[in-house]
Amino acid sequence: MSKRPSLKKQVCDALYAQARFGQSKHQAKQEEKRRCEKIGEPWNPARVDGIFSIGTMKAYREECIRFTDWAKEQHGCRWLNEAKEHVSEYLQNGVDRGLSPWTMKKQAAALRKMYKDSELGKEINLPKRELANISRSRGKVEMDKKIDLEKYKPIIDFCKATGLRRHEVESIKAGQVDFKTGKILNVKGKGGRVRDVTIRQDMLEHIKGLVQDKNASELIFERIPVRLDVHSYRREYVQARYVEEAGREFVSGDYDKRAVMRVSNDMGHGRINVILDHYLK
Repeated sequence: MSKRPSLKKQVCDALYAQARFGQSKHQAKQEEKRRCEKIGEPWNPARVDGIFSIGTMKAYREECIRFTDWAKEQHGCRWLNEAKEHVSEYLQNGVDRGLSPWTMKKQAAALRKMYKDSELGKEINLPKRELANISRSRGKVEMDKKIDLEKYKPIIDFCKATGLRRHEVESIKAGQVDFKTGKILNVKGKGGRVRDVTIRQDMLEHIKGLVQDKNASELIFERIPVRLDVHSYRREYVQARYVEEAGREFVSGDYDKRAVMRVSNDMGHGRINVILDHYLK
């Protein structure tokens, strides 16, 4: 008899089976609309099969694992299908505890996505989200006014695709981009250490468009704006590359060590703890 997978593993399998990273959510919605029209079924613009964002996948995974931990502790559940009947109780418990409308909305969306049941927990009266309650930090608003992110989109996309540090991006020449191997070659990092860096597969064609008209000895970017938060794009790169290497989303305590090591090498870190503690968690 095969060993029963942990609830955490069951959650990840159920969610990752729906991953559609790199695909167009808008196109998927249009396909769903045409399907509904064909069979005479009402179309719900909010309903679309699949999870298109790595960030959404991570948020849903965390919420679903939190639910299964609760179901195991409160009801002794060992399988996802056993826990499903307790979803409404779990959501009502959150309402009674006074969780925010945004938290409750995320919990419900995550559980409905995992179970592929858009009606799950609909009998629970979730608190309404009000625009009047949304606020942004003053510092963030002021920073937004000081840089036009759309203007620097090519640089941002390159950073997201390669995970390079600021000084590394500034030194890369077009000839270092090798599309046969899908790597940036001979990147000189901290301490003068040289490494080859893997380009994200889902952005490889986009990078081709950035460098195809440049001479091999020409810098890809002559200047990186000081206010551009390059480090945040390194984090996005790590999370996307881990999924490429491992074939699934990162789960603390149940991760692919070889995949982490490969991504760590791409980032120029000798210890995987740096990746685990600062980029994947």
